[in-house]
Amino acid sequence: MITFITGPVSCGKTANLLIKYYNMKSRRKEDDIVLITHETIGDMSIKTRLSDKNMKVDYVVSGECDIERDLEKYRYIFVDEIQFFSEKEVLSLLRLSVDRDIYCYGIKTNQYGELFKGAEVLLRYADDIVNCNTQCSRCDSEYANCSEKIVPDDREIDIGHDKYIPVCKKCFLRM
Repeated sequence: MITFITGPVSCGKTANLLIKYYNMKSRRKEDDIVLITHETIGDMSIKTRLSDKNMKVDYVVSGECDIERDLEKYRYIFVDEIQFFSEKEVLSLLRLSVDRDIYCYGIKTNQYGELFKGAEVLLRYADDIVNCNTQCSRCDSEYANCSEKIVPDDREIDIGHDKYIPVCKKCFLRM
């Protein structure tokens, strides 16, 4: 089964990933679970605003790797930043999901409302999609489900080399 957990920046996706990963790892055989991310992040760890500590990833996806071969030994696969994965990489995860549980975390769209490739493919094939939301940084609406690219600000969130804040659909459409 493959699950896509998605929402705007600052909605708690990464915190949810780390809690679920940690809880599962403490109850299962350690070599049964893997935490992966994409090379575009440029780091071997996952960060959350809720903690000063970073979680070291077990596997980084890059153009040279064979996802299916490298991850076939794991029963549970946790994926961070799925939006940066290519169609080929997501389809490899999909094939693995036939007899594994795969949890993919990431955002759906860029600041123009266009789907990221990894999210687009996953939206077509995921067995389950969980939508998260947070408060809008512009109007404090309770339902922010978009992300807006911004200039430097104390509320900004880094995604790769860009900075984003969560906004509701109304504020997103005003841009």
